[in-house]
Amino acid sequence: MRRIISLLTDIYSRLRMQYKIRPKTVETKLNLGCGLAVCRGWINIDASLNILAAKLPGSCKKIFYRLSGAKDHFSFSDYRDILKRNSFVFQDLKYGIPYHSETVNFIYCSHFLEHLYLNEARKLIAEIYRVLKPGGRVRIVVPDLDHMVSLFNEGKTVEALKYFYEEKKVNEYTSHKYNYDYAILSNELLSAGFKQADKLGYKTGSLPDLEELETRKEGSLFVEAVR
Repeated sequence: MRRIISLLTDIYSRLRMQYKIRPKTVETKLNLGCGLAVCRGWINIDASLNILAAKLPGSCKKIFYRLSGAKDHFSFSDYRDILKRNSFVFQDLKYGIPYHSETVNFIYCSHFLEHLYLNEARKLIAEIYRVLKPGGRVRIVVPDLDHMVSLFNEGKTVEALKYFYEEKKVNEYTSHKYNYDYAILSNELLSAGFKQADKLGYKTGSLPDLEELETRKEGSLFVEAVR
């Protein structure tokens, strides 16, 4: 079943890039690879089963609730409310962002980039640059490689390995495929054409709604770039 869903997701995501979205609002904010870590006023883009369930009737939501693993983190009532009150776009981001060029003001992407191979991550960064308006901003949050190395140096091997490997496989996006420190990530952003890439602190930066968006502080690297 999961292989069939994965194949259909790939086909849909490729086709979706042929029919890009043109925003209907003056300010457009995208939350990439978010799962259910969503925010009101943002368009939350992901390829999880949960996103598919957003526009389905309640009886179908219960099926996706069980299949997706959301039951391990949310009550069904909370799950249903999250899907009802927020905006979603279903898309596998390794195939691109289904928005027209220079139509987006802000992009937030937390703990997703490391789940892509480097060539896929570079493609996504190029897509982020493409869809942002001139002067638009992106904030990327990833596990900090410097933090992982410090754990190894302190003899905390088990804690460090958790940043590199998952204990069990759920889907292809559970495992980490690359890691970043500030030098690596800023270089990728600047190479894609961004004017500047700044290292910032937890919930500190120029993007709106960081108090609600930002939930993962420990061992995270926070970088904002300007198109």
